[in-house]
Amino acid sequence: MKRILLLVPVIMVLLVAQVMLAYANVERSSPEYAVPGEWFTVEVTFTCPEDETNAIGIADTLAGAIDSQVDLEWCSPAASYVRTSFSNYECQNTVEYVWANTYQAGTEITAVYKVILEGEPMDEFTFEGFVLYYIGADPIGDGQLREELPVRQIKIKPDMSYALSAVNSWLSGETSMSEVLPVINAWVS
Repeated sequence: MKRILLLVPVIMVLLVAQVMLAYANVERSSPEYAVPGEWFTVEVTFTCPEDETNAIGIADTLAGAIDSQVDLEWCSPAASYVRTSFSNYECQNTVEYVWANTYQAGTEITAVYKVILEGEPMDEFTFEGFVLYYIGADPIGDGQLREELPVRQIKIKPDMSYALSAVNSWLSGETSMSEVLPVINAWVS
């Protein structure tokens, strides 16, 4: 009985480590701040977790995005299929890529797309999604493995007049320095 009780924590640590490793497999790069009305690039990079991965899909929901640009050739390797769903209410503001090919463990894949946001200075938008691997020799896969994309918050960059207004508000005692510093830092970046 003591062996079983000792084995349970070890198994839990191994399971948690596997989940952490799987999550660390997916990286998203995008700017921290976006200029309203200007395009910026998002890249999602990940590696195949197992041999005989016969298809891979990625779906990224871009809350607050008003449009996106996608291209099969921007991806590495080139994707097989792409779809944006900016008019479908259920999956609004979603970019989807599919790679319909067989990949081996460790194959690096990068999805690239461009996004445009609209909003007021310091508005925050959340991007979240997942990668779905179809694993096995069967065309529809003997199994599926899903990895969540790291959640990413992107803020609308303030312009000079907004930053000066925040400083004037602090100088007149209406706000605290802790409220003004994020605006100044965002404007400077």
